[in-house]
Amino acid sequence: MRNEIDPQESLVLILGVDAFSDFCKWHRYDDILSLSHIMILQRPGYTLPERGCEKELYDSHITDQVNNIKEMPNGSIYLCNEEKIDISSTSIRQCIAESEQPKYLLPGSVWHYIRRNNMYK
Repeated sequence: MRNEIDPQESLVLILGVDAFSDFCKWHRYDDILSLSHIMILQRPGYTLPERGCEKELYDSHITDQVNNIKEMPNGSIYLCNEEKIDISSTSIRQCIAESEQPKYLLPGSVWHYIRRNNMYK
């Protein structure tokens, strides 16, 4: 995606705190912040890692200024302190695979994109 847009355009990878807790196990995880920002959404029953690679990564890239995400192309981690929602990408994909509409789980434009591109079937 980075090659398809303006190099100065901001990209943001949005993850639940549960997914971020295993982030350093991802293939080439260390390249992601050179390509995008990370926004971490809080989830009920999960907390930020208190030690290890993810904690070090978080501490070295954290910003509390959402404008950093908007104005810079990559490199920051932003913790979104909005209301915790008990939703996961796994449950959304499962819902779609079972031919159910994930009402209230996705913005309408995202749902239309998924249907138009026949994703998660």
